[in-house]
Amino acid sequence: NDTGTTFFYALPEGTKSAELMVFSITGCLVFSTPVDVNASRFPIQGRWNPVDRNGVELGNGPYIYVLIADGKVIGQGKMVIQR
Repeated sequence: NDTGTTFFYALPEGTKSAELMVFSITGCLVFSTPVDVNASRFPIQGRWNPVDRNGVELGNGPYIYVLIADGKVIGQGKMVIQR
């Protein structure tokens, strides 16, 4: 279906590990997942239904996402969930 989101990314050449992290607006980590260093999107297929680390749907509102490659922040942005 059309619910959910997709993150597109470009990692530096030679990246060995990468992680996508999502924080609440208050700075609490609500979700994190490793991402495939050989891909350019998460999830690789389909869409991600925004859920927290326990699988519970994230509530409406603003969030901050951070992309980390080999331990360094290489991208960040804001997203708003509106269901």
